[in-house]
Amino acid sequence: MKNIILLGYKGTIGRKLYEQIKNVHKVFTDEKFNIKKLTNKNFLIKNNINFIINCIGVKDKEELFFSSNYVLPSYISKNLSEIDPLVKKKILYIHISSIGVNNPFEKYNLDDIKLEIGKKQKLNYNLYEFSKAAGDHAIINNMKNLKNIKFILIRPSNIITNNSKFIFKLRIFLLILPFRIPKYRTIPITKISDISDYINYLLNNKIMKSYKSKNLYKRYEISKITKDFNFIIQIKPALSINIIKYIIKIIPNFLFFRSLKRIFILLYFL
Repeated sequence: MKNIILLGYKGTIGRKLYEQIKNVHKVFTDEKFNIKKLTNKNFLIKNNINFIINCIGVKDKEELFFSSNYVLPSYISKNLSEIDPLVKKKILYIHISSIGVNNPFEKYNLDDIKLEIGKKQKLNYNLYEFSKAAGDHAIINNMKNLKNIKFILIRPSNIITNNSKFIFKLRIFLLILPFRIPKYRTIPITKISDISDYINYLLNNKIMKSYKSKNLYKRYEISKITKDFNFIIQIKPALSINIIKYIIKIIPNFLFFRSLKRIFILLYFL
């Protein structure tokens, strides 16, 4: 049995994980204790903590991106860096990040980013992905040289549940799209169970070293997502990659059009 601190246990990922581990390990959550106390030196030592799992993260409320995705991981990692010399055993800090920190959508935006020194300029970087990237940077910077407290950044892709709104919206989009996606195309998807299974794997193995990133996803065939109406898809015309590149290039980078561009990049290039 391991002694575990689980932050964000009421969220989608945290709830699934809590149900899996509550009867196997001793779990301290942020329902009964505040985060400041949970990550305090005395609490860690007194309760012989082995793992700290941070599932806290906000994706849908822009006003909370900075505090949840950057400030909180910065606070926790800085606190752990100060505690590290005082603990006598290995502790693993597991942080749920996002594969979006690699900024994949801008990588395939097909337009070079042109910077002009001395001129104010807005970069087309998704604010959620930017806040997660900033949080990861803070964790790595604060914890990269620690002796006893190690860390791992888990970076899932598009996270889905059994009744995923993402998959539902994607199916509708593919149905109304006037052209078809090539049969061989796959997209990166992470099931909630993929994350909880991997964390369970970590809980049952010896802590050896830190890992700056673990991209966690599987590739799913688009044809399986559209299996209920593939007969409609097949009568649609197919477009060449060059035409798709041109479409992505001319789509404006704001509001609805930006979301449309990201969907095309997901379907054809990621």
